[in-house]
Amino acid sequence: MWQAIAPDYFSLSANPWYYIVVTICLFFAIRGFIIYEKLPEKEEIIKATGKKPFLK
Repeated sequence: MWQAIAPDYFSLSANPWYYIVVTICLFFAIRGFIIYEKLPEKEEIIKATGKKPFLK
């Protein structure tokens, strides 16, 4: 969307840092998702309190 509005500003030759930061953010988002998926599932009832967790 932004590249369609201002192509001179968002072109790779004019502003390479925009694409570098996007690549880094995408890497950390994928990494966080992989770490999240490796975590064990929550128990149905928390042992310490005897209550159900708010979010699953």
